Amino acid sequence: EAYKLLDGSLSDEDIAYIRDCTDEDLAMMHFGLGLWIRNNWIYPSNNKIVKEFAKRGINHPDDISGLIIKGYRLHLNELPCEIDEIIK
Repeated sequence: EAYKLLDGSLSDEDIAYIRDCTDEDLAMMHFGLGLWIRNNWIYPSNNKIVKEFAKRGINHPDDISGLIIKGYRLHLNELPCEIDEIIK
């Protein structure tokens, strides 16, 4: 669900960048896309995504947004990207 929302929110250029970026580039998204995810999806703490990560012991907003971005890159590259996969 989060990946579909990102598909609809990001430009084709941004999507291509995320798909093709390195791990270092991905980490640099912490204050851009990561901040947007935290402000819109995580800080409203009753959000479904926060609850899904909390069930798995992931509670810090920075960790959650980082894992969402990591999973989204996997999704764009057609690799396993479910929550349990990206936490590993």
